[in-house]
Amino acid sequence: MPYRWTAPLLALLLGAAIHPRAAWAQRREPDKPRPPLISLGQNIPNPVASDARIPFTLGDAATCANAPRTYRVSLRLYNLLSQVVAVPVVQAGPNGPAGNLPMENVTLACGSYVAYWDGRYLSTGALAAPGIYLYRLEVEGASRVMKLIVAR
Repeated sequence: MPYRWTAPLLALLLGAAIHPRAAWAQRREPDKPRPPLISLGQNIPNPVASDARIPFTLGDAATCANAPRTYRVSLRLYNLLSQVVAVPVVQAGPNGPAGNLPMENVTLACGSYVAYWDGRYLSTGALAAPGIYLYRLEVEGASRVMKLIVAR
């Protein structure tokens, strides 16, 4: 009686273990352009009392060394209800100050940047309430998300 299920169970386990490997070996995707290499740093200071700086990097040494490459970049702060709270500005770039461009579909070249948030809501201009916020960096379809804490 206990051996009645041994053979079907063994066949099922072997089939599940072998089949995905065979499927991946046969199925090859055509070469797609890779998403850009991006990194998003933790905000400074953390927790935020009044304003914050958010470091991020676009591209890598191999991608940026061959040809000057530009990226379409957005950075937004969200509350925990997924509502846009603020859009930081680009404060510093690889060639010195980048100007105070709002980070809403802005074109930036490869390099390291610092975004600045003044601690105020976009809609009202009032200081952001204490709590947990998320900031999301979007670069040509790829995105990174980090947590920001406001403590007053």
